This record gives sequence, C-alpha cells and structure tokens, in this order.
Amino acid sequence: MTSEEYIKNVTDQIRIRRLRPQIAKELSDHIMDQVAEYCGEGMSEEEAAQCAVREMGEPISVGEELNKIHRVHFPWKSWLFITCLFLMTIPMMSTMASLTERISFQDVFHFQMRNVILSVLISFLFCWIDYKKFLRASTALLACIDVLLLLAVIQNFYGYVHIGPFAMQAVSLVPFYLPLMGCEIYQFHTGNTKIRWFSLLNIILPFLFLILLQAFPTALSLLLGLLLLVETGKTSLTHRYSSFSLKGSILIVTAGLCASLIFYKKPSTIPPTILMGITKPADMQKAWLLSHWMGRSERAVAVLKSGVENALTDSTFLGMAAIYGKLPALIVVFILLLLSAMVLWLSSHQSNYLARLIGTGVGLAILLQTVRSVLSSFFSEYTLGNGLPIFSYGGTGMLMNAMILGMLLSIAAYKDVTPLELFTAVSKRTICNTSSSGN
Repeated sequence: MTSEEYIKNVTDQIRIRRLRPQIAKELSDHIMDQVAEYCGEGMSEEEAAQCAVREMGEPISVGEELNKIHRVHFPWKSWLFITCLFLMTIPMMSTMASLTERISFQDVFHFQMRNVILSVLISFLFCWIDYKKFLRASTALLACIDVLLLLAVIQNFYGYVHIGPFAMQAVSLVPFYLPLMGCEIYQFHTGNTKIRWFSLLNIILPFLFLILLQAFPTALSLLLGLLLLVETGKTSLTHRYSSFSLKGSILIVTAGLCASLIFYKKPSTIPPTILMGITKPADMQKAWLLSHWMGRSERAVAVLKSGVENALTDSTFLGMAAIYGKLPALIVVFILLLLSAMVLWLSSHQSNYLARLIGTGVGLAILLQTVRSVLSSFFSEYTLGNGLPIFSYGGTGMLMNAMILGMLLSIAAYKDVTPLELFTAVSKRTICNTSSSGN
C-alpha cells in the first residue's frame, strides 16, 4: 500500500470533511519524516516508505479513532447552564410584575416563558454552526448592525428601529458586537489591508452611532469591552492569558462604578416628560416601597412613571430588595456576577486562538450587561436603554444574547485539537492493540 492510498483510507473515515485536508497533510508530513529517518539508516527509499506506512497502523482503525475524536460533541452541561440562566428571567420579571397593576403576573409569566423557550431553541440551533463560519460573516454582520443603528439615528425614536410593522431596540444589538469584534481582531493578524480597513471602520461606527443616540453608558461599556478584547488578542499570542479573567472582571466593576458617578443624574435633572402616567394610590405606594431600601423616592417614582418596560428592565434588583429584603437581592446579584465571571473565565481559556477571541467577546458581553444592570438598579438615577437585555421583558436583547451564547456552545462543540498530536496518540494505541491481538 502506497502512502497516498493509506492517507486516503484514513481520511475517508473522517465525517467532518473540512478536517480531511489538514489531517492528510499531517499524515503525509509524518510519513515523510519517518522515510527520511529510515533512509538515513541505510534503507532504500522504497523500503523506507513501506516500513513507514506499516508502522502507522491499520488505516481503517486509525481513521475511525480520529473520527471519534473529531466528531461534534454536543455540550450538554454548557447548554443546561445557559438554559438555567434564561429560566432565571421568569421569577425576576414576575417579581417586578408585583410592583405595578398595569400588567398581571400571568401575562408576564406566559410572555417571558415564550421568550425563554425561543431563546433556548436559538442557542441550541447556533450550537450546530461551526464557529469558524462567523469569521467569514463577521464583517457583513457588523455592517448590518451598523445600518440598523444608523436607521435608529435617522428615525430618532429613542433608539428603536421601525421596519414596516416591526420595531426593535437597536441598542440591544450591541452585545453581538463583542464576539464579532473578536473575529475582526483575528483578521487583523492576517495581513490583509482591505480587511483591516473594514475592521477599523466597523469598530469606529458603532461608537459614533451610540453617541448620536445619546446612549453614553452603552458606548462606554462597549469601549471597555473592546479594550479588554484587544488586550486578550495581544496576550493570547504569547500564551499569557491565564490571569485575564480576574483582572478583567475587577477592571469592569471598577470602571462601572466610575461610570455610575460620571452619568449620575439628580432627580431634578430627569426630563419632566417621563414624570407622568401613574395616578393610582396603590401604584404610588408601591413606588415608595420600591425606593425604601435606597431612600430615594424620586428614583422609584420616576422609574415607575416612565413605564412598565423601564421598571422591569432597569430596576429589577431594586424591586427584589424592596419585596424580599436586602440580603436575598444581594445574594442574587452575587450569584449573577459570579456566573458571568465564570462564563468569561471559561471563554477566555480556549486552546484555539480564534475560539479564545470569540469566547472572550461572549463572556465580556454577558459580564458587562450584568454589571450595568446592577449599577442601574442601585447606583444610577437615570439610564438610557435596557440595563440587562438578557433579563429583559422579551425583546431583541434577549434574542441577541441567545445567539452569542449559542456561539459559545458552538466553540465547545467544535473544539479543535492538533491533528498530529491526535494521530500520534491514536497510531500508538492502534499499534499496541494490533500487537496484542497478534500475540
């Protein structure tokens, strides 16, 4: 059997076709190294090639072993973790429903349950998309989001984009930027000048549009996430990324606290247009109850008067503190921050450089949203946009987070291992099995 026939028999057993050329090259290089070694010992080239192929092991067995290792493994544990993360939205939204009479508990439960099921299905579907395909589509996807943000600026309707009968909050698309920017940072190392210019344009445009939309906290969060992502891209090249998550988490929390002071607005500076719509004594009493822990009645009244959606998204933790007490609310906050930091830690410790950048973008997006939600509930008097889209009352933000968490599942499912290392281990195992069966 020639080396070409042997390699073809091995690669025919690999179901993932995109891996066949890479594995074939590794096998060919390994055989050539063995042939050169045997020729140095005095063998002819033909004899050396036969010995090298014979020592590789039985081709069908080697190919089947490689196929078992390279097949897509569905990450059940990660998927269950993400499902639980989405299920947490139901009791949190139901908690806020008890603070106002404008919407019933059943309406919140059913609507949020439908969105949770849809989000879990989206993350499940994204899991089966090879994360490397996002590298090819990242520039186009970022351009689409830029267009939506531009439409929001042109329409000037509080960050919402209206396309026919449909409407979406353009700011909620921002979390999708960080994983895609991980792809753009990866392309910076390809040396393609055109790609670099497009990448630079895609990085600058969202900040410009967010500033025009007056979504300054969102722009600051995005800038902070981008800086940490660029730092990850640099340190990952030298394999010095083990302490990134802890440092990054501390930096995010510190910067968030500083941002809450920068964008802090006193009650007198809140636009009078949102101080309307609440007249029932029961609602007013609940508004005072909501602010009892922080001692800021103006904050609670302004939030509840601005509408149910803002109350549900911007003051979730404050409402939990008012209803169940400070300790349960702080425990929930601690658990969410811990889980978000764990997502960032797991995402930033991938063996593949591209997977590490995309995963870090996902982890940063989740952690930044969690920190911002806590700050908007406990520190800031007034914020623009949803504090935590992943826990929002349905909407675009929840679906966007389902997509990026699906990208994280895709990384876990399509995790790469060096083919040469795999082949060396598999061939040794196959040779040992053949020898033992022969004896």
